[in-house]
Amino acid sequence: GLLFEPVRQVQFYANYSRSVEFPGFNELAQIATFVPLDPQRAWTAEVGTRGRAGALSWDLSLYRADIKGEMLQYTVGPDIPASTFNANRTRHEGIEAALEWSPTDWLRLRQVYAYSNFRFRGDAEFGNNRLPIVPRHVYRAELRLGSDALHVAPNLEWVPDGPYADYRNQVRTPGYALVGVTGGATIAEGIDAFVDIRNVTGKKAIGDISAAIAVTPASAIYYPVERRAVSAGLRARF
Repeated sequence: GLLFEPVRQVQFYANYSRSVEFPGFNELAQIATFVPLDPQRAWTAEVGTRGRAGALSWDLSLYRADIKGEMLQYTVGPDIPASTFNANRTRHEGIEAALEWSPTDWLRLRQVYAYSNFRFRGDAEFGNNRLPIVPRHVYRAELRLGSDALHVAPNLEWVPDGPYADYRNQVRTPGYALVGVTGGATIAEGIDAFVDIRNVTGKKAIGDISAAIAVTPASAIYYPVERRAVSAGLRARF
Protein backbone atom coordinates (compact mmCIF):
# COMPACT_ATOMS: atom_id res chain seq x y z
CA GLY A 1 0.00 0.00 0.00
CA LEU A 2 0.84 3.70 -0.03
CA LEU A 3 1.84 5.46 3.18
CA PHE A 4 2.52 9.15 3.64
CA GLU A 5 4.88 10.00 6.50
CA PRO A 6 3.36 11.84 9.48
CA VAL A 7 2.98 15.58 8.98
CA ARG A 8 1.98 17.42 12.18
CA GLN A 9 0.98 14.06 13.65
CA VAL A 10 -1.32 13.14 10.75
CA GLN A 11 -1.09 10.05 8.51
CA PHE A 12 -2.99 9.10 5.38
CA TYR A 13 -2.85 5.60 3.95
CA ALA A 14 -4.30 3.44 1.17
CA ASN A 15 -4.07 -0.28 0.57
CA TYR A 16 -5.23 -2.62 -2.18
CA SER A 17 -4.79 -6.36 -1.81
CA ARG A 18 -5.92 -9.77 -3.04
CA SER A 19 -6.52 -12.75 -0.77
CA VAL A 20 -7.45 -16.41 -1.14
CA GLU A 21 -8.94 -18.57 1.63
CA PHE A 22 -9.29 -22.32 1.18
CA PRO A 23 -12.00 -24.38 2.91
CA GLY A 24 -10.94 -26.39 5.95
CA PHE A 25 -11.91 -29.87 7.07
CA ASN A 26 -14.98 -28.65 8.99
CA GLU A 27 -16.32 -26.93 5.88
CA LEU A 28 -15.65 -29.89 3.57
CA ALA A 29 -16.97 -32.64 5.87
CA GLN A 30 -20.56 -31.64 6.57
CA ILE A 31 -23.05 -34.01 8.25
CA ALA A 32 -20.77 -36.99 7.52
CA THR A 33 -20.75 -36.05 3.82
CA PHE A 34 -18.00 -34.52 1.69
CA VAL A 35 -19.14 -31.21 0.22
CA PRO A 36 -16.92 -29.76 -2.53
CA LEU A 37 -16.34 -26.06 -1.88
CA ASP A 38 -14.41 -23.52 -3.90
CA PRO A 39 -11.76 -21.24 -2.38
CA GLN A 40 -12.91 -17.80 -1.29
CA ARG A 41 -11.20 -15.04 -3.29
CA ALA A 42 -11.33 -11.33 -2.51
CA TRP A 43 -10.03 -7.98 -3.70
CA THR A 44 -9.93 -5.42 -0.90
CA ALA A 45 -9.36 -1.65 -1.01
CA GLU A 46 -8.88 0.52 2.08
CA VAL A 47 -8.18 4.21 2.65
CA GLY A 48 -7.90 6.04 5.93
CA THR A 49 -6.25 8.52 8.20
CA ARG A 50 -4.97 8.59 11.76
CA GLY A 51 -3.43 11.32 13.83
CA ARG A 52 -3.65 13.77 16.69
CA ALA A 53 -4.59 17.44 16.97
CA GLY A 54 -4.49 18.94 20.43
CA ALA A 55 -6.76 16.96 22.76
CA LEU A 56 -8.21 14.92 19.87
CA SER A 57 -6.83 11.74 18.32
CA TRP A 58 -8.51 9.68 15.63
CA ASP A 59 -8.28 6.62 13.40
CA LEU A 60 -10.64 6.47 10.42
CA SER A 61 -10.78 3.72 7.78
CA LEU A 62 -13.07 3.14 4.78
CA TYR A 63 -12.94 -0.25 3.10
CA ARG A 64 -14.55 -2.35 0.38
CA ALA A 65 -14.00 -6.04 -0.36
CA ASP A 66 -15.46 -7.73 -3.43
CA ILE A 67 -15.60 -11.46 -2.74
CA LYS A 68 -16.09 -14.40 -5.08
CA GLY A 69 -17.21 -17.68 -3.49
CA GLU A 70 -17.53 -16.38 0.08
CA MET A 71 -17.93 -19.34 2.46
CA LEU A 72 -21.12 -18.69 4.41
CA GLN A 73 -22.44 -20.85 7.23
CA TYR A 74 -26.02 -21.64 8.14
CA THR A 75 -27.71 -23.66 10.88
CA VAL A 76 -29.65 -26.74 9.79
CA GLY A 77 -30.93 -27.84 13.22
CA PRO A 78 -30.03 -27.77 16.92
CA ASP A 79 -28.31 -31.19 16.73
CA ILE A 80 -26.57 -30.67 13.39
CA PRO A 81 -23.28 -28.74 13.02
CA ALA A 82 -23.37 -25.62 10.90
CA SER A 83 -23.17 -26.21 7.15
CA THR A 84 -21.29 -24.08 4.64
CA PHE A 85 -21.96 -22.98 1.06
CA ASN A 86 -20.19 -20.79 -1.49
CA ALA A 87 -21.96 -17.57 -2.38
CA ASN A 88 -21.49 -16.33 -5.91
CA ARG A 89 -20.57 -12.67 -5.39
CA THR A 90 -20.73 -10.65 -2.17
CA ARG A 91 -19.47 -7.27 -1.04
CA HIS A 92 -18.24 -6.13 2.38
CA GLU A 93 -17.93 -2.38 2.72
CA GLY A 94 -18.01 -0.03 5.63
CA ILE A 95 -16.40 2.44 7.99
CA GLU A 96 -14.35 1.87 11.13
CA ALA A 97 -13.74 4.98 13.21
CA ALA A 98 -12.18 5.68 16.60
CA LEU A 99 -12.09 9.09 18.29
CA GLU A 100 -10.49 9.95 21.63
CA TRP A 101 -10.82 13.27 23.43
CA SER A 102 -8.49 13.97 26.39
CA PRO A 103 -8.80 17.63 27.40
CA THR A 104 -7.22 17.06 30.83
CA ASP A 105 -5.27 14.40 32.69
CA TRP A 106 -8.42 13.33 34.58
CA LEU A 107 -10.93 13.25 31.71
CA ARG A 108 -10.86 10.96 28.67
CA LEU A 109 -13.65 10.07 26.24
CA ARG A 110 -13.11 7.12 23.91
CA GLN A 111 -15.55 6.36 21.08
CA VAL A 112 -15.59 3.59 18.47
CA TYR A 113 -18.07 3.33 15.60
CA ALA A 114 -18.45 0.71 12.88
CA TYR A 115 -20.73 0.80 9.84
CA SER A 116 -21.03 -2.51 8.00
CA ASN A 117 -22.83 -2.94 4.67
CA PHE A 118 -22.42 -6.64 3.79
CA ARG A 119 -24.53 -7.86 0.86
CA PHE A 120 -25.06 -10.44 -1.85
CA ARG A 121 -24.56 -9.05 -5.34
CA GLY A 122 -27.14 -10.26 -7.82
CA ASP A 123 -27.42 -13.71 -6.27
CA ALA A 124 -29.76 -16.14 -8.05
CA GLU A 125 -31.56 -17.00 -4.78
CA PHE A 126 -30.94 -14.05 -2.45
CA GLY A 127 -30.67 -11.13 -4.87
CA ASN A 128 -29.00 -8.16 -3.16
CA ASN A 129 -30.02 -9.17 0.37
CA ARG A 130 -27.95 -8.20 3.36
CA LEU A 131 -25.79 -10.86 4.93
CA PRO A 132 -27.04 -11.87 8.38
CA ILE A 133 -25.30 -11.77 11.78
CA VAL A 134 -23.40 -8.47 11.35
CA PRO A 135 -25.36 -5.36 12.50
CA ARG A 136 -25.24 -2.29 10.30
CA HIS A 137 -24.27 0.13 13.09
CA VAL A 138 -22.30 -0.49 16.30
CA TYR A 139 -21.24 2.28 18.68
CA ARG A 140 -19.15 1.94 21.85
CA ALA A 141 -18.03 4.69 24.21
CA GLU A 142 -16.21 5.01 27.53
CA LEU A 143 -15.89 8.15 29.66
CA ARG A 144 -13.03 7.86 32.15
CA LEU A 145 -12.98 10.24 35.11
CA GLY A 146 -9.89 10.35 37.29
CA SER A 147 -6.30 9.16 37.07
CA ASP A 148 -4.51 5.81 37.26
CA ALA A 149 -4.49 6.23 41.04
CA LEU A 150 -8.30 6.46 41.24
CA HIS A 151 -10.80 6.43 38.38
CA VAL A 152 -14.31 5.44 37.35
CA ALA A 153 -15.40 4.86 33.76
CA PRO A 154 -19.03 4.40 32.63
CA ASN A 155 -19.33 2.74 29.22
CA LEU A 156 -21.98 2.14 26.57
CA GLU A 157 -22.49 -0.39 23.78
CA TRP A 158 -25.29 0.57 21.37
CA VAL A 159 -26.63 -1.45 18.44
CA PRO A 160 -29.54 0.66 17.13
CA ASP A 161 -30.64 -1.89 14.48
CA GLY A 162 -30.23 -5.59 15.02
CA PRO A 163 -28.93 -7.70 12.12
CA TYR A 164 -30.94 -10.12 10.02
CA ALA A 165 -31.03 -13.68 11.27
CA ASP A 166 -31.62 -15.31 7.87
CA TYR A 167 -30.30 -15.08 4.35
CA ARG A 168 -33.80 -14.35 3.04
CA ASN A 169 -33.95 -11.16 5.13
CA GLN A 170 -37.33 -12.01 6.64
CA VAL A 171 -36.41 -11.92 10.35
CA ARG A 172 -34.43 -9.14 12.03
CA THR A 173 -33.39 -9.04 15.66
CA PRO A 174 -34.10 -5.91 17.75
CA GLY A 175 -31.38 -3.45 18.68
CA TYR A 176 -30.16 -2.87 22.21
CA ALA A 177 -28.06 -0.67 24.46
CA LEU A 178 -25.88 -2.00 27.28
CA VAL A 179 -24.50 0.21 30.07
CA GLY A 180 -21.53 -0.74 32.24
CA VAL A 181 -19.09 0.79 34.70
CA THR A 182 -15.46 0.02 35.47
CA GLY A 183 -13.28 1.48 38.18
CA GLY A 184 -9.81 1.18 39.61
CA ALA A 185 -7.56 2.44 42.37
CA THR A 186 -3.93 2.10 43.41
CA ILE A 187 -3.89 0.82 47.00
CA ALA A 188 -0.13 0.26 47.33
CA GLU A 189 2.96 0.40 45.18
CA GLY A 190 2.51 -2.21 42.46
CA ILE A 191 -0.97 -3.25 43.66
CA ASP A 192 -4.20 -2.06 42.01
CA ALA A 193 -7.82 -2.84 42.81
CA PHE A 194 -10.44 -3.01 40.05
CA VAL A 195 -14.18 -3.50 39.64
CA ASP A 196 -16.13 -4.26 36.45
CA ILE A 197 -19.95 -4.03 36.36
CA ARG A 198 -21.51 -5.15 33.09
CA ASN A 199 -25.08 -4.66 31.84
CA VAL A 200 -26.00 -2.52 34.83
CA THR A 201 -29.69 -2.35 33.89
CA GLY A 202 -30.01 -6.12 33.35
CA LYS A 203 -31.05 -5.62 29.73
CA LYS A 204 -32.37 -8.71 27.91
CA ALA A 205 -31.33 -8.81 24.27
CA ILE A 206 -30.03 -11.01 21.47
CA GLY A 207 -26.28 -10.56 21.30
CA ASP A 208 -25.25 -13.18 18.75
CA ILE A 209 -26.85 -15.29 16.02
CA SER A 210 -26.16 -18.48 14.12
CA ALA A 211 -27.55 -17.66 10.69
CA ALA A 212 -30.22 -19.76 8.96
CA ILE A 213 -31.49 -19.93 5.40
CA ALA A 214 -35.04 -19.41 6.72
CA VAL A 215 -36.01 -18.78 10.35
CA THR A 216 -38.92 -20.50 12.08
CA PRO A 217 -40.21 -20.14 15.66
CA ALA A 218 -38.34 -23.37 16.46
CA SER A 219 -34.97 -22.15 15.17
CA ALA A 220 -32.33 -22.45 17.90
CA ILE A 221 -30.03 -19.74 16.57
CA TYR A 222 -30.12 -16.95 19.17
CA TYR A 223 -27.68 -16.25 22.00
CA PRO A 224 -28.38 -13.66 24.73
CA VAL A 225 -26.17 -10.80 25.80
CA GLU A 226 -24.40 -11.21 29.12
CA ARG A 227 -26.76 -10.52 32.02
CA ARG A 228 -25.85 -8.19 34.87
CA ALA A 229 -22.45 -9.25 36.22
CA VAL A 230 -19.98 -7.85 38.75
CA SER A 231 -16.32 -8.79 39.05
CA ALA A 232 -13.62 -7.31 41.27
CA GLY A 233 -10.09 -8.14 42.27
CA LEU A 234 -6.49 -7.09 42.74
CA ARG A 235 -3.65 -6.82 40.24
CA ALA A 236 -0.05 -7.03 41.39
CA ARG A 237 2.98 -5.87 39.39
CA PHE A 238 6.44 -7.18 40.19
